[in-house]
Amino acid sequence: LTATMFFAIAEIDRITFVARDIEGKELRRNFQGSLRFASCSQLRDEEHIRLEIGDKVAQVDQIIQVLIAAGMTSPALRDAALQGVNIDHAGDAAVAIPVLFLGPQLLCGLFQLGIKISWAAKSDAATVCFQAASIAARICFVILLCRRPIDERYFMMKVMTKLVSALLFPCLVALVVGASTPTVIRTVFVAFHISFVLVLFFAVLGIRGTLKLPCGRHLVQLFLSRFVWGCFSRPCSCPRPPDENSSSSSSDSE
Repeated sequence: LTATMFFAIAEIDRITFVARDIEGKELRRNFQGSLRFASCSQLRDEEHIRLEIGDKVAQVDQIIQVLIAAGMTSPALRDAALQGVNIDHAGDAAVAIPVLFLGPQLLCGLFQLGIKISWAAKSDAATVCFQAASIAARICFVILLCRRPIDERYFMMKVMTKLVSALLFPCLVALVVGASTPTVIRTVFVAFHISFVLVLFFAVLGIRGTLKLPCGRHLVQLFLSRFVWGCFSRPCSCPRPPDENSSSSSSDSE
């Protein structure tokens, strides 16, 4: 039942990605790279829009570039783009793995943990601790997910998808190769549950907090990219808005 649910949601993710790609192509059509080349069918509307924008054309251009590249725009995504992160498809978040491990697998884990605690004399204390930490991390993740803005929610789901899948595949291979070895089974168990603690760590940091870490730009690039090899993508080419201090000083000197 869990596998059927996972593949059904994965198919929904695939259809969503295709729809987002079509929307992106529509946004890019006839776009010449700057608001300066835009026009309105009504001249009066164009005058009002340009008057409202004033001298903030560069800022608006950057917002539009981020919107086209990522599928959404936010201050955190714009900061990431300014630091050279390629934010293409940052607004596309696969939800199959988060739904699986925050839904049925979390409920099953709670049930198993309750049984192990009730049979404390026959349960390994270390096993119970690792499983309890994993469940607590996922519950905190759900609470945080409900309280964060939409761009951070997408980032959090991308972090979970990348980290859990990156550890889940080697775990499955290790179980197949050395399933009869208790050490391998214990190592796989620990690595799998620790991955959710790491997920919560990056979820708490968010996009801006992760950018401040050593190699933070590369980590954000890895998490935001649609595929794992997206971390090797070219840097973002979004225009950098002029610095307010430099612009004000130059105007004063004039």
